[in-house]
Amino acid sequence: MIRIPALGALRRLSDRVWVTVSGRIAEMNPEDQDEEGVLHQIIAVAVDLVLEDDKRAGLAEGEVVVVAIRYGDPSGFARPVPGLAVGELISVCGVYVAAEEAYAQPDGEQLPVIHFTHRPLGWVEYRGKRYE
Repeated sequence: MIRIPALGALRRLSDRVWVTVSGRIAEMNPEDQDEEGVLHQIIAVAVDLVLEDDKRAGLAEGEVVVVAIRYGDPSGFARPVPGLAVGELISVCGVYVAAEEAYAQPDGEQLPVIHFTHRPLGWVEYRGKRYE
């Protein structure tokens, strides 16, 4: 199961690194509830294309990132993004957390994370529909 970073450990919005990537869903993970009770869909995405990166992230094509999609509360999407499936193309815009700053996975591996994929600045595009 992939874990996401605690919101309290993140820096101010202006200090965060925003990225936009497109890729294929490489892994589906159980939905997660963080320490504040917020629900997230958790997927791993193999990046095919880095559409926007302010160079602080240094994302590369072929890299695998964890994507956390918040839902079920006023800050996230109303409902989960429907039909997410391994192998499907997805594009996301959100805050990048470098692997060394992210929680280690149960197997000890540390993967970079993209979260805040919701309003006011983030979004998810899947099967021709944009979720904001």
